[in-house]
Amino acid sequence: LLSIFITLYKIYDRRIELMRILVTSDSHNSPARLIKLIGNYPDIKDIFFLGDGLSDIEKARNIYPEKNYYLVGGNADIVVDAPRHRNMTTLSGKKIFYTHGGRYGLRAGLFRHIRYALMREPDIVFFGHTHVTIIRMIDGVLFVNPGAVGKGRSGPYSTYAIVEITDSGEIEASIHKIMSYQQYILNHSKMLSETYSENDETAENTQETCEGIQP
Repeated sequence: LLSIFITLYKIYDRRIELMRILVTSDSHNSPARLIKLIGNYPDIKDIFFLGDGLSDIEKARNIYPEKNYYLVGGNADIVVDAPRHRNMTTLSGKKIFYTHGGRYGLRAGLFRHIRYALMREPDIVFFGHTHVTIIRMIDGVLFVNPGAVGKGRSGPYSTYAIVEITDSGEIEASIHKIMSYQQYILNHSKMLSETYSENDETAENTQETCEGIQP
């Protein structure tokens, strides 16, 4: 019993020491997706949004005003009071440089962006713009692109990143997928098609069941 208590305490103690950051970008007029995403992580207080969808994140901020928001403007954010396209902050002792990335020619390659970011001597770099997910360690600096909350280019899913920082200074980053409604319908349709093709009798029964739940 004592060993179980010690194990549970260690898990709980690690949770207290762990800082989690939600990193998002490029929602492009998908506020509902952002709002739902933030609502899925009530324990995360620090949220980075890397541009191209400032109006979306503002709607989310109105619903979750208790969060800490770190925002930069993107090339598609044509608003008068848009925040600057790059900024820097420190969380849990780690210097974080964050930018949209459109002004660094990211789609032509990472070199220019890497060179500029490393000049700021950060521990972590967040950037967006390309809609392509990246987690890469370069010269001791962790580079993270969360992809796009809107339409991504890393597959048929929208994506975001979670970054964790412990009190001991360890940093871990992970990419997470969001299945779009269209992808859900597509997957469900394929599943039903396979069911129908496997057994005609089963298909007929399935059809009757489906018809029974139609409004």
